[in-house]
Amino acid sequence: MGSGSSSDPPLPPGYRFYPTEEELLSFYLRHRLAGTMPQVEHFIPVVDIYRYHPSELQAMAGVANVGDKEQWFFFCPWAERELHGGRPARTTPSGYWKAAAVASYVYSAPANRVIGEKRTMVFYEGRAPMGKKTRWKMNEYKAADGAPLLLAAGAPVRLRNEFRVCRVYISTGTLKSFDCRPLNPAGGVDQALHCYQQQQVQLAPPPPPAAAAAASQMPAVDGVDQALNVSEEHGESSTEGMTNSTQGTMEAPVSSSLGAMGSLFRKLGILLDPKYPLRSSLKHAIKLLVEDLEEIRDAHMEQLMADSHNSKAKYWMEEVRELSYDIEDSIDFMMLSHNAANEKPRSIHAPKLRVARLKIRGLPSMLKLSTRIVRVAELRTLLWEASERHARYQLDGCVSNPRSVFSGRSSRITLGPKKELTMWLTNQAEQQLKVLCIFGPAGIGKTTLAKELYRELGGKFDCRAFIRVSRNPDISRLLQELLYQILRPNKQNLYACSVQGDIENIRKHLEDKRYFIVIDDLWEAEAWDIIKNAFPNGSNCSRVIITCEVKNIAPECSGYHTVDTFEMKPLGSQDSENLFLDRAFSSDNQFPDPFIFRMLKECGGLPLAIISAAGLFASLRDNSDIWHQLLQSVLSTLENLSLEDMLKQIVSICYNNLPQELKTCLLYLTMYPVGCTIWKDDLLKQWAAEGFITTTKGNEGVAENYFNELVKRGMIQPEKINYNNEVLSCTVHHVVLDLITYKSRQENFITAVDYSRTNAMFLMKARRLSLHYSCAQYATEPEGIRVSQVRSLAFFGLPRCMPSVIEFKLLRVLILEFWGNKDDCTSVNLSRICGLCLLRYLKISSQIYVELPSEIQGLKFLEILEIDARVSAVLNEKMLEIDAKESAVPNDIVHLPGLLHLGIRDGTKLPDRIGLITSLQTLKCFDLGYNSEDNVQSLGELINLRDLHLTCSKEVSHEHLKRKLVALASSFGRLANLKSLTLAHGAVGMTMFVDHSSAIFSTPMFLQRLELPPICTFSRLPEWIGKLRKLCVLKIVVRVLLRSDIDILTGLPGLTVLSLYVRQPNAEGVVFNSGEFPVLKYFKYRCSALCIAFREEALPNLRRLKVCFNFHRDEIYSHMISGVEHLLNLKEIAVRIGAADGGVEESDRRAVESHSRAPYANIQRFLFI
Repeated sequence: MGSGSSSDPPLPPGYRFYPTEEELLSFYLRHRLAGTMPQVEHFIPVVDIYRYHPSELQAMAGVANVGDKEQWFFFCPWAERELHGGRPARTTPSGYWKAAAVASYVYSAPANRVIGEKRTMVFYEGRAPMGKKTRWKMNEYKAADGAPLLLAAGAPVRLRNEFRVCRVYISTGTLKSFDCRPLNPAGGVDQALHCYQQQQVQLAPPPPPAAAAAASQMPAVDGVDQALNVSEEHGESSTEGMTNSTQGTMEAPVSSSLGAMGSLFRKLGILLDPKYPLRSSLKHAIKLLVEDLEEIRDAHMEQLMADSHNSKAKYWMEEVRELSYDIEDSIDFMMLSHNAANEKPRSIHAPKLRVARLKIRGLPSMLKLSTRIVRVAELRTLLWEASERHARYQLDGCVSNPRSVFSGRSSRITLGPKKELTMWLTNQAEQQLKVLCIFGPAGIGKTTLAKELYRELGGKFDCRAFIRVSRNPDISRLLQELLYQILRPNKQNLYACSVQGDIENIRKHLEDKRYFIVIDDLWEAEAWDIIKNAFPNGSNCSRVIITCEVKNIAPECSGYHTVDTFEMKPLGSQDSENLFLDRAFSSDNQFPDPFIFRMLKECGGLPLAIISAAGLFASLRDNSDIWHQLLQSVLSTLENLSLEDMLKQIVSICYNNLPQELKTCLLYLTMYPVGCTIWKDDLLKQWAAEGFITTTKGNEGVAENYFNELVKRGMIQPEKINYNNEVLSCTVHHVVLDLITYKSRQENFITAVDYSRTNAMFLMKARRLSLHYSCAQYATEPEGIRVSQVRSLAFFGLPRCMPSVIEFKLLRVLILEFWGNKDDCTSVNLSRICGLCLLRYLKISSQIYVELPSEIQGLKFLEILEIDARVSAVLNEKMLEIDAKESAVPNDIVHLPGLLHLGIRDGTKLPDRIGLITSLQTLKCFDLGYNSEDNVQSLGELINLRDLHLTCSKEVSHEHLKRKLVALASSFGRLANLKSLTLAHGAVGMTMFVDHSSAIFSTPMFLQRLELPPICTFSRLPEWIGKLRKLCVLKIVVRVLLRSDIDILTGLPGLTVLSLYVRQPNAEGVVFNSGEFPVLKYFKYRCSALCIAFREEALPNLRRLKVCFNFHRDEIYSHMISGVEHLLNLKEIAVRIGAADGGVEESDRRAVESHSRAPYANIQRFLFI
């Protein structure tokens, strides 16, 4: 087997065979799999290690490991059962090997491509699962099949299984023994190396790569290209081997349980890179820190796999998690001070401003070398103490099998009482205002029912709004949200009134109108006593729906309004079965186990409980053993529980079985106030900025997959859904929110404080802090908060209550949402925000002016900047004089090196040379009215731009607008990565007609989304649109639409959303023939006079149809729209009719509705279309 013998010359003192992971895979294992170099077995022999006790393997080691008492390398062939697709058998005659951590990828340097997979295992003596853990460990490496590849999102890596290379070693539990070797005498190393080279000449096989110095002052010589040459020249600080080892493991993202462990290894790898300018003594200290940290990480991962933990285990895990944060803070501070000392400040040029030297307040000064080494030694001592406590607490025996990964299916719930309530809403015999209170226990589907009614019937009313009250509501905020929804204006025109003023404004707008209001999740009648004053009685068939859990709230809500009540009933047995099957399996499957009937009975017909339970079992349907075990365990847990306790228990079980990455993302929702609507785009960016998502190239869709998975599993509830059935925002059910709030507090993940309910004292370090001021009466500045370790801060409330931002020196994420009106204060001063040197994410929302610093170039790590406010720059503590209608950001924003996403409010002027931000991927909203023509031209320099949102909120001349559009078009040719282009509605009355043959809007070939509003109207459909083969969403305005234009659109194979606004109807009308638009799901057609027809088998997958036209009493509807019955998959049809001459008769309404095959038809009247 090529094992070592006494005749083989040993390595000289101080030297050892210590190949890097890249060398093991790219050289040794590659040659063994290919059979191209038999000599490699002289150094790494072939041994079936599962046939021996680990202590027997030392005698079988290769020549390079002779005398090594800590680690040995072997090629291990795969077993016979693996040839037939079975799982590898890791049992030995005296015990078994068990995985200690999840498998991770190994990357090559410097290309950072996947070359294999690494799995760490621990040896247990005895029979599973009662074996006794030993100190023997093993790293098992498998090579990737084929050339090294860049890992794309969700792409699996094919592995070679014929042979794997294994590193067997003994875990010391403390510091590595070879870390403390004494230095060799002067000249000893060179002399020993020379003797070894002379001996190697007489050997048949050449010397192996990485057979180099491992003494504390003699790091390894690296490089696969020089694998067979032992060099006598050693670099001063060659640490590439450790860099490869650190970077070779795929970075585990930051999580609620692991803390910052994943991102910490990546940063340590950066410090150990040979190109990073650190002294060799400091790099060696960091290298030892990495090795100590790896021991702690493996032990921590083992504890996370346990089903339950005793108090000692919980304490130890909390200690390690907090320690990882402290170490990362120290490393960040070290890197920041080192970079600041090595950087030369550069001049920043701005209009009428020249700063010769940039000084960033709060930037740490360069630490002395001795100070940094001492700090690393202190961190190693803390790790050693944690390792010692792990051994003293005897935590090795409490680890069990890891939990299964969850996956679920989504389905649509059928709501039985919807028909009855639809009649109540649409009954026009009773014209007075009517109020309905829907009550029932938590999770029974009250909100879902109210949303369905609101979505289907809301269009029949003149005004509508859907507001969530929740516990401890801020009445002022609720009324402002209600006013916003019924007015639909720009937000900046709101938030300027008191509660009584908002009530009067709402009543004034609702007077003489037919309105439909849903007040969801009402907890106390006191809130209704205030809100009801905003609803005029009238006689327009207006309706209000209230949802609540407590029945006795309904009588208290009566007041001067007539309140009807409706009690939600649990689902019947058949509906429960259907819902479970749709979620966990497929509709045609039968129950895989009779115990599920019992489980559904325990669920009590609550949809939330059934959906959560279905998601729990969805991923286990292929594993019958785990299925039965978990099913019986759940049943025993649910026995003799009330409906409320049963729902809480099921939600808790489902949470415990989530993958760790989903748990972390779900817990993060506690950063938001109770009852808040959470926008998906904001949430995904915050997850990425926090480090929960590995943000590598090709990995952009992971965050959205996590979001969708949480929706499918019932952990979060969709709130707003767009025309393409994409979830845009979400909320959290209060049962789930109570659970994750408890879990988040337990793991010190997020500290959320609502000053209307508690005066919390911080007894431990707050890592992520969320401050909520839900009522103005509690608007006092918080005191006694320890902020030195806070990494993320979210503030929701009055500006005068916000603590000083500059005190949060370690902030990575900052979310500021200022409430109140202009009477409280006129501006918010954030000029000192430039001192937050580690900041990665900044979002500001405000209805008053926000004063930013004149220079923010010091925020070099800033990746995401979202500002939904009017902003101005502050210079020398004074706000710069600007136009009251104009908003501007700091000029040096163009020098932020890593900015990926920039979102600003329309009407904001960006500095010139915006094209310097070449890292930018998203830009919203670039205002053509406020930015110069040169700045529009510079957009073409944003070569990484993927999403561009344009607007024109300032009215400009036709010629001026045309010049800017021409400049914009000229830049498109360089935006090869652009995927989405949106031009939002501009100033009122602004329209520019463009000839269809003009190339003014010739867009990138790989565009997937194109939205052009009426501000730009084409004479006909441009021919270049037919070349956009990747286009999925198209919204466009044309003067006329001909049959040839339809043929152009038919040639777009992936078109799923189409919106056409035709200004002048033609006599022939628009006809869709058989087989056209096979994947189209949403179609909107707007024209002054409607004439549209659908042939049989046209638009076979259309789900939603919306048509808008003006009513003419002489027209016959059957001639205006025909063939709707051929749209076999149509679920919804919405009709908007402009009737300026007196309205639509009831007979005309019935004529339109008779065409629809959809479950419901939404007919709404306007003055003009």
